[in-house]
Amino acid sequence: MRAAALALAALVAGTPSAAGAADAGRDVDAFIERFRAALRARDAAAIADLTRLPFLYEGRRLDRAAFVQVVPTLFDARLSACLAQARPQTEGADRLLYCAPYTFHLRADASGRWRLDEFAADGEDMP
Repeated sequence: MRAAALALAALVAGTPSAAGAADAGRDVDAFIERFRAALRARDAAAIADLTRLPFLYEGRRLDRAAFVQVVPTLFDARLSACLAQARPQTEGADRLLYCAPYTFHLRADASGRWRLDEFAADGEDMP
């Protein structure tokens, strides 16, 4: 009986509560707003602060300095405008922002902080 009670307690403790899920939703919403503000300001350093580094770009793992250098190329005016309006989609624990032909993956790190984690290009949507 005691073992069953302990197992049930462990199961309940490992299940996210509705309040926990709501907190995670608010956290990602706040992250997306900070990300969009950094894009609007064209603030490469702020975008880097919101990104998991090193960041894989064109087959290279970019450290902070290299990432800051590619921000104007990666987040051009068209893409920044799209990201300002893209509706976040949920895929597992990730949130996705889609701006053809790219999908940007947002993930919480081990400490629960959201970060731009990666992006992928869909070859079918390429010009």
